[in-house]
Amino acid sequence: MKKLISIMFIVGLIQPGYAGETIKIESKIKSIGLFKNGLAVVKRTISIPKAGKYLLKDVPEPVHGTFWIESEIKVKTKITKKEFYVNEVKSLISLEETFADRNVTIHLKGENPTTLKGKVLKDKTHLKKNQWERTYRQDEYYYPQTQINNRSQNIYKSNPPYIRLKTKSSIIYLDSSLIAFIESDSINDKVKITRPVLILDVENVPKKGATVNISYLTKGISWAPSYKIDLEGEKNLKIEQKAVIKNELVDLKETDIKLISGFPNIKFAHVTSPFSLQTNWNNFFQQLNRRLQPMHASTSNVMTQQAVRYSESPQADAGLDLSRNEVEGVDIHYEGIGNINMNEGDSLALSVDRKKAGYERIVEWIIPDTRDQWGRYIEDYQRRQNPGKYQDAAWDSIRFKNPFKFPMTTAAAAIYNEGKFLGQTLSFWVNPNSETVLHITKALSLTTRNTEKEIKGEREKLYIAGRRFQKTKVEGQIYTKNHRGKTVKLLVRRKFSGELISAEGNPRCELLEIGVYSVNERNQLAWEFELGPGKEKTLKYTYSVLAYY
Repeated sequence: MKKLISIMFIVGLIQPGYAGETIKIESKIKSIGLFKNGLAVVKRTISIPKAGKYLLKDVPEPVHGTFWIESEIKVKTKITKKEFYVNEVKSLISLEETFADRNVTIHLKGENPTTLKGKVLKDKTHLKKNQWERTYRQDEYYYPQTQINNRSQNIYKSNPPYIRLKTKSSIIYLDSSLIAFIESDSINDKVKITRPVLILDVENVPKKGATVNISYLTKGISWAPSYKIDLEGEKNLKIEQKAVIKNELVDLKETDIKLISGFPNIKFAHVTSPFSLQTNWNNFFQQLNRRLQPMHASTSNVMTQQAVRYSESPQADAGLDLSRNEVEGVDIHYEGIGNINMNEGDSLALSVDRKKAGYERIVEWIIPDTRDQWGRYIEDYQRRQNPGKYQDAAWDSIRFKNPFKFPMTTAAAAIYNEGKFLGQTLSFWVNPNSETVLHITKALSLTTRNTEKEIKGEREKLYIAGRRFQKTKVEGQIYTKNHRGKTVKLLVRRKFSGELISAEGNPRCELLEIGVYSVNERNQLAWEFELGPGKEKTLKYTYSVLAYY
């Protein structure tokens, strides 16, 4: 079974022995909420005219704990297996079943293609197996709260990669990947297969009928955002948010789509519900017991989560209310884009919104912390392992406020100047009317230098929690010179571990959450000043730090 199979049903295809026990019914996908990590909140509706048993031909494969059936009437639900006659050839039916007992001419691939003639044999033992039985591991997609890198497997145990062909002289086992095409006077267009079905047993249905709502979390459809920022002159810009939706789920018809932004806490995203016939208790408990490691916001896949730029703390362990479109008190935002028609396999690109805003050109210089949580200098091998984290560089940037009525989600942002491409960067989560800074290119026409040295004096020795530390004082200095022909505004951020003693230039000192459990505070000094053409500036600061030895 696919990740999720549409339950737009043709109950008349079931075998006659079961048809009299069920009532023909259809369901409709009412809405889908798309996360950026491959998960989706699916809501279906079914109109029930009277009491009885209803068979839904295909069933979802939901995430554990998210499959819910809600109605004002009493509903019993069961998943079982039933046999169906398929009236058309589909990719899920093997070549062996399609051409069984038929005389064929098989054309092989290659530079000098050959042909084989004979009758396709039917493996009786093979056909007794469940056509839909397979091994399916749901860790194909990325989830922010887990580190699961295994590739998914989609193995049809009952669909071998070969067909058996009886020629005049022998029986050939032919690898189906070698086949270019097959000629035959006829095919078996009616094949009996076994599929899981969902049976609803409903009671006490009023005369006016009732509605059954089915909701669940599943995989197979997601969205990826991006931004285009066009600078119009020196003060104004135009920003557009675009969404790309890829549907690997089911055919959608007039389905209400909502794009979800946020950092959801979904503890069982990797666990298939035991309600699915594609899992068993052994697999279920193995998935539950799989050791998961929370991922840091700044190191995980930024396209599938919402990272706040200057927050280096782990994300809050907050719950997620999947039943509401607007969640108060939880940073989950639903942005509706209307009713969408998409076939399975389609990709759709659309504009979510466009706005204009004022902006300011600045040069942002970020100086990373040169010490670890124990107050010791970062070694060269640590810098090589994570060069981006320890990069000391000044960037030509733009600063503006989010003009949208909704948050700007973490996404790629391409920057243009009157239609000319300047660069691409990463835009982090920005609340409406909140300020953000986006880097364009390195500011090579500015000289920047940061140095530190220990202030001479006696090193105070301390014992904290049984560990030895020495307290030292450090003097730092930042230097910059403007080689441009015009004045530039600089925003300098210097991160450091320790306790601030003094700083020139009246900078803003911010306490970072990353150091909440460290012996040393993690701080950030922020200066903002203008520097004229050919001018240079030096600023000094001092702080104390506890170094473990």
